[in-house]
Amino acid sequence: MRRRHLLALGAGLPARPALAQPAGAAAGRPIRIVVPFGPGGSVDVAARLLAREMQERLGQPMVVENRTGGTGRVGVLAVTQAPPDGQTLAMVNAITHGTVPATTADPGYDALRDLVPVVRAAESPIALMAHRDMPVRNVAELVAALRARPGAYSYATGGAGSGAHLTIVLFLTQAGLPLESALHVPYRGEAPALVDLIAGTVQFGMFGAGSQDALQGGTIRVLATTGTERWNRYPDAPTMIEAGMPQVLYTGWSGLAAPPGTPPAVIARLNAAANEALRSPSLRRVMAENGIAAQGGTPEEFGRHIAQEVARWREVVTSNRLTFDAS
Repeated sequence: MRRRHLLALGAGLPARPALAQPAGAAAGRPIRIVVPFGPGGSVDVAARLLAREMQERLGQPMVVENRTGGTGRVGVLAVTQAPPDGQTLAMVNAITHGTVPATTADPGYDALRDLVPVVRAAESPIALMAHRDMPVRNVAELVAALRARPGAYSYATGGAGSGAHLTIVLFLTQAGLPLESALHVPYRGEAPALVDLIAGTVQFGMFGAGSQDALQGGTIRVLATTGTERWNRYPDAPTMIEAGMPQVLYTGWSGLAAPPGTPPAVIARLNAAANEALRSPSLRRVMAENGIAAQGGTPEEFGRHIAQEVARWREVVTSNRLTFDAS
């Protein structure tokens, strides 16, 4: 996966006055952002870009720590148990605070109570792709192919219960197709799933921004993307809304959250610094280059977004009677 990490930031940025430290904040101590996934993905990229900009405004160094395991649960649990002093934050996202609570009976944390929302930072849609040997060039043709030959085609995702998997469930149900119309082949992550799509082992799937390089060989086609607007990654591809499937929406959002009990003054200070950073033209430009859209807003707005996401995916799981391994 090709990622343009923080190359365009950091050089020659003007000094800015630091935001006032609230009582109890540890001046000068590094603030740690725990990313519950490995380096290189959109959550990690957004965290590093945000940390680079926020530290100038806070007057404190910020470091990103990748803490993987348990589909993001290990990193989230570490932050729920950290001191509530604003020195440790989590980069929560559409997986840890969206699909995992919907597909896991007991993830070990309550997505609505065990962390304090700070700010929604970024989002990025995913793309519906098909191998060139599958005789489809748009969403309507894919639906027709699945209806004509139920069970003949397979699709790849980065895991059972992942955002990509649940979005394809939405696609099949809105198309009026039974889930058995295509065979789900879950992988341990998006990268091996994409390798098999390129090889033609599977015929279609949903993939994120890191898939762009795979299109250079012409082996796979982008049929549509899952945001409310066309994605700058694939500007010629329609949205699922444009393709006549307005319910098939998914964005891989991410944002900062703090340990429970973090004082409101600390949350407000972090939120102000994050929003200022997210308005930075340089940050927005580099995020866009990585297929990510900067967000922003209040802690309350972010909390409502998390609640809506958890409820939405729980409804998808329940209404389709999906079950998942306890692991």
